[in-house]
Amino acid sequence: PACGRMGVGLVEDDVPNYRLQADGQGMFPTIQAAINTVPNLADIWLEPGTYSGPGNRDLDLMGKDVNIFAFGGYPDGIVLDAGGSASDPHRHFNATSGSTNILNQLKLVNGYASGALGTKGGSVLVSGTSDLMLSSCIFENNFAPDSGSDVHVQDGERLYALNCQFINSSQRFSVSGETVHDFEIRNGSVAGDRGGVVVDGSGSNCYLHVQHVRFEPSGGPSIDIRNLSGYYTSGLVETSTFAAALGYSSVRVENSQNIQISACTMSTELTSLGEDRVVALDSTVDFDDCVFSGGAENPAGRAVLGTNANLTFSQCDFMDYNSSPNEGIVSSLGGTLGLDGCNFTNSSTCVSLTDVSESSILNSTFSGNQGTPALGVTNSSTSVSNSSFTNNTSSVNGGAIASTTSNLSLDTCTLQGNTSQTKGGAIIVEGGVVSLTNCLLEGNQGSQGGAIHSHIGSTTLTGSTFSGNTALYGGAISGFNTALNIVDCDISGNNANQHGGIYLNNCDPSLVDGCLISNNTVVARGSGIGIASCDPTISA
Repeated sequence: PACGRMGVGLVEDDVPNYRLQADGQGMFPTIQAAINTVPNLADIWLEPGTYSGPGNRDLDLMGKDVNIFAFGGYPDGIVLDAGGSASDPHRHFNATSGSTNILNQLKLVNGYASGALGTKGGSVLVSGTSDLMLSSCIFENNFAPDSGSDVHVQDGERLYALNCQFINSSQRFSVSGETVHDFEIRNGSVAGDRGGVVVDGSGSNCYLHVQHVRFEPSGGPSIDIRNLSGYYTSGLVETSTFAAALGYSSVRVENSQNIQISACTMSTELTSLGEDRVVALDSTVDFDDCVFSGGAENPAGRAVLGTNANLTFSQCDFMDYNSSPNEGIVSSLGGTLGLDGCNFTNSSTCVSLTDVSESSILNSTFSGNQGTPALGVTNSSTSVSNSSFTNNTSSVNGGAIASTTSNLSLDTCTLQGNTSQTKGGAIIVEGGVVSLTNCLLEGNQGSQGGAIHSHIGSTTLTGSTFSGNTALYGGAISGFNTALNIVDCDISGNNANQHGGIYLNNCDPSLVDGCLISNNTVVARGSGIGIASCDPTISA
């Protein structure tokens, strides 16, 4: 079949070739006349010029495996002008009868779908298990009122767009697909007025692959993925760049599984305020080696918002996000979350978890973030290990981490140089169960609990070092109306107005066991441990 020639060249000696001219002086007067007459597997070559009018638009490929190529003049030499309008709709191609076709180095302009042509596929409509390859084509100023202003695939076998440009298409999405088996776009650009690419698997085994594409839509999502499932990888988006469109997400994923986004760059221009770069609803999405860059001067929304989604991030960088208070750069509402080897810098709230049943943060860094705690956990279960929180500042409780009615564990973590203008220089605990094991908390500052303040719930600190932390009360640790267990910790060299090491207020039951508490300094009283309204167990 013709598709088999994609990788080995566009001309073969044994393939019949037919040359056409825009003025009708070629081997056939029009493109449709050529399609009607040539045998299966033929190549039709178009010489430079503008092909328009009857016979050069609304082209029916008739189920034939024929291919249409440019003969010189690329990129603007071979123009197919459908001349469509609302009152006189026309598109360029209909591939509707199970054909396999290649369109190469063509510029397709002014397609318009409406009325009898339907509401999708302003330039090209693919259906009926047809297989279409677009190579080095340019689509410009095409229109469809529903979706697929340039190309729409409905119940097609395959769309493969290589080195194509989709420019200034109107209405919803430049390229769209429904129940398509294989949908691939590589090495091109999409700059539609109302969105980039939308694929709806509608329960079929649909595979989406986007690679080396730059998305610059002036409105609408760059990629909208819906109802994809059935493969080990249902969708792969890689090495692509996304510039923000005002008021829209770059990528939207809904009710889809096994979506991978790899080596992509997603930026937010300063003119784009408040939108989220990726929105995932009831889906499973894996991010690998991606860069999310916000607009530090303006509210930049979130990098990723997951709602009942299962999200994982590996080796991703997040920087310069000025999100609204309590809206994390990565926000999960329900579902699960995993971070491994990720970096968050110069932003506000970095990770916000609410009602997340399971989440883990491994080998990640949170540095130089400000405004609100870098990690906010509410009604969730979270483990953090081999990660660092350094030089973060917060105007509210918790300079680096705020845990509210959650199950939070930290293992082998560093919390250094963090500041809260209120309680918990590094960590604030408001209910739930929190544990720290083999952690370093150094040089943090808050009004109560220079390193950690625990209020309600239960907090256990084991084998950790608290050094150089500063507070008004409880230079290293403070607790109020909580169960606080401190075991085998080194609490030395901290400073407070009162209670330089530990301050326990109404903390029953509490335990301080096997700890080294030394060289803590105070302005007023209680250099080691301050106790009020409670009777903790203290032992060597």
